[in-house]
Amino acid sequence: MPNTPRSWVRHEDVYEPAVVPELRGRGHGRALLDDLLKDRPERFALLGSRVAAPARALYRRWGWRKVGGFDTGGVDLLALDLS
Repeated sequence: MPNTPRSWVRHEDVYEPAVVPELRGRGHGRALLDDLLKDRPERFALLGSRVAAPARALYRRWGWRKVGGFDTGGVDLLALDLS
């Protein structure tokens, strides 16, 4: 992207982190996301998540909100206010 300030395109991507079924329900997923997002300078975090993902209800409870979707269908874009 010539002539585009680096600060405009700097980002990190996390696409639907997962915890193996036998370890779910112990706070590992929440701890992972909390650690990844702590002290981030951005105002919002974005997360791609399958509509049928087991953690969708958890994401909603943790404050993630649907803000869009992907053309491939079955995957939503969720946002979390970090401010």
